[in-house]
Amino acid sequence: MTTRKEVWRSANRARKSTSPNHNYTDMYNLTNTSSQQIKLYFAQTPYPIQLGSLLSIWTAFISASPKSESGSTISTGSSSAVSVYANMFPGRNRSDCVMIMAENEGSRRVCRVPMGAGGSGGRELNGLMTLESWKTGGWDGVPGARILVCVGGIGAAKTVKRKDKEGKEIGSVRVREVELVDHTGSVMWSIWGEDLNSSLESWEGKGTVLLITEPVFKVGFRGMGGLSLGRNTWVDVEPECADARWLRRWWRGRERRRERVGMRVPEGVFEEEGWEGPRPALFKLADVDEWARDEPHQTFTGFISVIILDVYLVQNYRRNMLMYTECCTTPHYTNSPLPPLPCPHCHTPLSFTLNPHIVGTLLDETGSIRAKDLMWAPRAWEDLLGRKMEDVCLLGVDGCLELEERLRGMRGSFWVGWVGEGEGGEEEGMGGDGEKVVGREDGDGDGDGDGKGEMQVVGKLCVLGMKM
Repeated sequence: MTTRKEVWRSANRARKSTSPNHNYTDMYNLTNTSSQQIKLYFAQTPYPIQLGSLLSIWTAFISASPKSESGSTISTGSSSAVSVYANMFPGRNRSDCVMIMAENEGSRRVCRVPMGAGGSGGRELNGLMTLESWKTGGWDGVPGARILVCVGGIGAAKTVKRKDKEGKEIGSVRVREVELVDHTGSVMWSIWGEDLNSSLESWEGKGTVLLITEPVFKVGFRGMGGLSLGRNTWVDVEPECADARWLRRWWRGRERRRERVGMRVPEGVFEEEGWEGPRPALFKLADVDEWARDEPHQTFTGFISVIILDVYLVQNYRRNMLMYTECCTTPHYTNSPLPPLPCPHCHTPLSFTLNPHIVGTLLDETGSIRAKDLMWAPRAWEDLLGRKMEDVCLLGVDGCLELEERLRGMRGSFWVGWVGEGEGGEEEGMGGDGEKVVGREDGDGDGDGDGKGEMQVVGKLCVLGMKM
């Protein structure tokens, strides 16, 4: 019998059985026109197969579609059912082989066209509904229901203890919450076990698009609806079709409008002389606004003399939110940045800065601006608070209250700088509130970075220092 070779994309969840006599991974795979179910046996170590993995499979034996317990053909939720069924044991059978192909520019879009979307991937998907429609009844009795969503956020891993009917602990399982969003709403997807949790590492902060066919609606804690996978559920990772391309554009626009706090001031742009410059310019807030609107590409520095109306040191201290950073599109707060805290998602050490929300509105004779809309340099915080950022966390409630009363209503001169569009010298992208940013993110050129790199702001006012 001739050996058959196909390139398949792993599309459904892999279910592993680890009984003493049977170790296997039960997985479903998709090509652009058909679907396959493969029971992949292993001796000791399971294969590192994830959702969306690209596989090359050689096998000498295939059979017709399997039947479910009721005798009906297992359906993919579309017009096509599972067309090929195979049992494989590469470690024992020489004719069986599975190659897990590496993701690169050449293979990134191989087998990405979902079933029912046409060969070119440009047609609309059949049975597609919005997330809000699915939550409000579309999940009930609608055959072949499909939702197209973005991964909005991934929660930290939690360990849940498992108990038997008598209340005895029989083990533990790892669970993570994934937020799925589209332009109409959001839903939480609880992922249990290690089988699917390993797939989440490549989704961090990317806005990964998922096409989920026949998802199962599950009533969660306090009656909140959630999403789970059933036997007939299919998950296409980063599908290539017109609706998916539209959703990616919507996600990038959503990220541009999303408010970002704590981005660092660009380096090597502003003059070093600062206060000792030969002719320092004093601006009103109205002057800065007019100049930035008329000449957004210009870079300039100067001073503004403003009154601090509000200070919220005590409020943020009690909320454990004095220090701030963002990693994997998730904000992180703390009152004690030492020792370095790791990101609960990617385990990268976090670098904190003071939360700009500790200062409220800045006012002069011509206008006002919120302090959280400014980019604060470390020197500016030290000049304003009279101490290093790390020492602020040691003040306690009484110290924060005393400092807050001293700063409220105080007038000070802030050394500020505006970075014009196109400055900075690195690859440009878009940041929150519509400002342009210069990023150090690794991307593929289409705006889909990993979200973990630091970002520099161009097109927003930066606070570089202060004098009382």
